Amino acid sequence: MNANDEIAELRKQIAYLNSLFSRRLLEDKDKKQLIQSVGESLKRQDELAKGLEFKQLFSELLLALDRFSNETPSVELNETFIDELLEIFSHYGLTAIDNDGIVNLRLHEIVGTVPVRSDGEVMEIVEVKRPGYMLGNTVLRPSRVVVTK
Repeated sequence: MNANDEIAELRKQIAYLNSLFSRRLLEDKDKKQLIQSVGESLKRQDELAKGLEFKQLFSELLLALDRFSNETPSVELNETFIDELLEIFSHYGLTAIDNDGIVNLRLHEIVGTVPVRSDGEVMEIVEVKRPGYMLGNTVLRPSRVVVTK
């Protein structure tokens, strides 16, 4: 084997080793990310088990309850209490379902109908009997509505 052949063979071996090291580094990076993800998941499970996940929510609710229980009962107090609770829930992803326009059967439960007006549309929401709520993209409770037919 001459010197050029030996150099070519060494280049092949170096290229192979370089490829091998690159793959190993990528595998190590993937393993590190997986381990980190599993660790975060376990930490979250531990927090859930200890109730720490809901610590802030419960703290905010308790403050609202304190205010409600220390004031003289009234319609205005009830309304502000409900608004305060909905505001607290919104911090955790709860949103009210939009009840304007045409009914969406994924979001609304029809509990009554009224005749359509001459200028109105069929299946238009005209009254909300009970508001509905979503958590992210999940309907927790559909709105109960009255629509035109």
